[in-house]
Amino acid sequence: MEALLELPYLNTVTRTFTTPDGEEVTKTWKFYPGPHRDFIGLDSLLEGAMTRGRIGNAVVRLIDARKMYDTALSIGNADPAFALCDNPECADCVRQRAAIFADRIEHESFKLAASSRLAGRYVDEMIENCKKCGIKYIELDYIQGKAWNKYPAEKLIRWINDFNAAGISVSAVRCMSVPENAHDLIDLAVAIGAGQLILPLNDSYGAAKAAADAGLSVAYFNTNQGAVRAAAKLNRHRTTADRDYGFVFNPANFVLAGEMPFLQSWRLGRFIKTTRQLDVADVTWDGRPTTFAGGNAEVKELISIIRCHSFPGFITLGGGGSYPGTLKEAVDNFTELLDTM
Repeated sequence: MEALLELPYLNTVTRTFTTPDGEEVTKTWKFYPGPHRDFIGLDSLLEGAMTRGRIGNAVVRLIDARKMYDTALSIGNADPAFALCDNPECADCVRQRAAIFADRIEHESFKLAASSRLAGRYVDEMIENCKKCGIKYIELDYIQGKAWNKYPAEKLIRWINDFNAAGISVSAVRCMSVPENAHDLIDLAVAIGAGQLILPLNDSYGAAKAAADAGLSVAYFNTNQGAVRAAAKLNRHRTTADRDYGFVFNPANFVLAGEMPFLQSWRLGRFIKTTRQLDVADVTWDGRPTTFAGGNAEVKELISIIRCHSFPGFITLGGGGSYPGTLKEAVDNFTELLDTM
C-alpha cells in the first residue's frame, strides 16, 4: 500500500493516547489521509472484490482483502484523488486536489503560472483561486480591471507581499503597451522587485534597453507580427543591444496575424532558441477567445513540443489574452490537455 500512502495531499499527524496500562504514548503518522474522504463512493469501485448480502435487516459486505488491495492500488496509481469528493464547497477535498495538481506540475520541466486577469479581479480573490487550483506563480497584468502599473509602488508591494505570504510568487509583470514615459514604468518595476518585465514586440526597444540597464530581465511577446517579422525584430534587438532579450510565444496573436502557430510560426521563427515563456491562450481566426485547444492556436501541439524539449521556462494560463471562463475551468482544461498527450 506504500504507493498509495505517499500522496501529496496527505498530512503528518501526531496523536497522544493512553494505553490500558495507563502509559501515555505519542505516535506520529507521516502519511495520514486528510480530514475528508469520499468513502461512500468507493462501493462501485470495489464491486469486483465485494459480495453484498443481509444479516437480518443489516446490509453487509464481504470484501476479499487481496482484491481490495490490488484494486485500490491500481485506481490510486491512476487517480490519486479517487477518494476525494467533487463538491466545490468541500474545503478539504478542494485543498487536497490542489495539492495533487501542484505536485504533478512539480514533476514537469516547466513552471506553471496564471495571469492575474484570469485569476480574479481582487488580490484576495486571486490568492484564494490560485490556492484552490494549486497554482504557485502569478503574472501581473491587470488588477481590479486596471493595468498593474497604474498603481503606486506601495500598494503593489503590499499586494506582492500578500501573494508571497500565501506561497504564490510573481513570475513577471506584463505591459500591453509601453507608456509615453517608460522610465516611470521601469522605476516602478524595479521598486516592486519585479524580476521580469514583459513588453510588446512593437516600439519597445528604448524601454527594453533601459529596463535591462536597470537590472530587469526583459522578454517580448508577439503582437501583430507574423513569425518571420517577429523573429527578425527580436534578433535585431538582441544583437544591437547585446542583451539576452527572451521571447514570449503568444499563439493567439499569431492566429490574429493569419498564421498557424505550431505548423508555421514556431518553425519559421525558430523560436525554440529564444522562447522563455509560452502563453496559453486560444482564439478562432475571427478573433473569438475560446477554451484551450478549442480554437485555431494549436495550443495542445505547442505544449507537447516544448515538453519534449524539457522546457524550463513558464507556461502561463491566460497570458496575453482572455479565457472564456474561470481559473478553475482553465486549470481543468489544461489538465485535460496534459492527460491526452
